[in-house]
Order: sequence, then C-alpha cells, then structure tokens
Amino acid sequence: MQKILLFLIYLFVSFEVKSDDNSHWDLVTIGKEDRGKWYITDVMKLGNEIHYWLLQNNTDGTSDILKESINCKTEKLTKFQFMSFSKHFGEGEVRELMFYDEIKKSGNSVSYVGPKDTITRFYYNYVCKQK
Repeated sequence: MQKILLFLIYLFVSFEVKSDDNSHWDLVTIGKEDRGKWYITDVMKLGNEIHYWLLQNNTDGTSDILKESINCKTEKLTKFQFMSFSKHFGEGEVRELMFYDEIKKSGNSVSYVGPKDTITRFYYNYVCKQK
C-alpha cells in the first residue's frame, strides 16, 4: 500500500514538473567550466522558508530536478526530493528517485548556502530576493 502511495505521489509530481514547454523554468546561473545550467520554478514562501523546484541540465544531456527550501535568515538549505532523468528538462527515463527519508539517510538532506560565486549562493540570491 505504501508503494502505491509513493507511486501516486511520484506521478503527481512528475506531471506537475514536466512540460513540453520549458518556458516556466527561470535560468539562474550557468556553471563555470562547462558544468551545466541551473533553473528554478514555482517559488513559494511558507513561513520562514522559501520552497522551489531546482533543475540542473547537465553537460552530458541528463538532468536533475530537486524540491528544496531555503531559510533566508539562517541560509539553511533542505532537500525534500531528488529526481534524475536521462534527458534535459526532466525528460526521458527516470534514472533515480529519492524522497526526503532516503536523502536524509544519505546525509545530504540539510546543508548551508555556500560562499560567494557558488551555485547555492546564486539560487539563494534568486529566491530570497523574490520574496
């Protein structure tokens, strides 16, 4: 029963995030040394945190989509969901899917925004300046 519920959640999230029209993704930064492009969409403030979807188009043609939040005061970054796809903009086959409990077990659920000129600083500045 739990697997069915997770699958239904996955389908809901997939249909909401995926689209043939990629114009809803805002380009935030382009990585140095050919490290890909980062996009953000669906920025929403909930209490002291800003929630958003983050997309990384990798240089090998794959992409990763994450559901994250940032606390603009403490600069704490929390990852809730991670999906990896075989094509850009979340298209193609799902290569990996992780929800919060799995991310937490891996030790990667919580981090802090990096210093100037890091990718996390670019999207921190983007979402925290919006709200």
